[in-house]
Amino acid sequence: ERQVISYASYDELRRELDVFDAMAARAGDAARLRSGADLIPLQGEAVTPGYFELLGVVPKMGRTLHPGDDNAGASPVAIISDPLWESQFASDGNVLGRTLRLGAGSSFGGRYANTWGDYTIVRVMPLRFTGTGNTWQSAQYWVPTMVRALDHRAALGDRWPLDQRPVVPIGRLRPGVTLAQAGAAVDASGRAILRRSPERVKEDA
Repeated sequence: ERQVISYASYDELRRELDVFDAMAARAGDAARLRSGADLIPLQGEAVTPGYFELLGVVPKMGRTLHPGDDNAGASPVAIISDPLWESQFASDGNVLGRTLRLGAGSSFGGRYANTWGDYTIVRVMPLRFTGTGNTWQSAQYWVPTMVRALDHRAALGDRWPLDQRPVVPIGRLRPGVTLAQAGAAVDASGRAILRRSPERVKEDA
């Protein structure tokens, strides 16, 4: 079952839980790609570093996301799908280092900004990998979570605290840990996080 929580809660769970040997998070993302005079609607994912390694996905070419890629002030980087590589970059073997120009969009209501962010392409995914969101809507690009949140804030003018962005956590169990044990640990940590939440909200206010 997919549970949506805030990025702050995910980060606390990631640091506190010892039942997983790896954790990552994802969120749906929407954008328009500027290609010459054309504006092409795209669906993607904003993900944390470690997302692809947790899923065991080997790239077609290029590097993974590094922890520093998701820090404020980092140069924006993007990973693209095999179909996007083919349709927009003619399967160019020299695509790494080229620019993916994305306009921030809302996944709800089709709202798009008229500002654009330039992301450097660092990886192309294999054809079989379509993300972990809706099975009927393949992801066409992947960008770092917090960098994309800053992009949305600048473009759309939203006022959400960055660490309250909704994400879906993903974890890989440590060997020997059962689902029941992991569930109990997550429930206990979740209750502790909720007890601390009022103070965090006051600090953000």
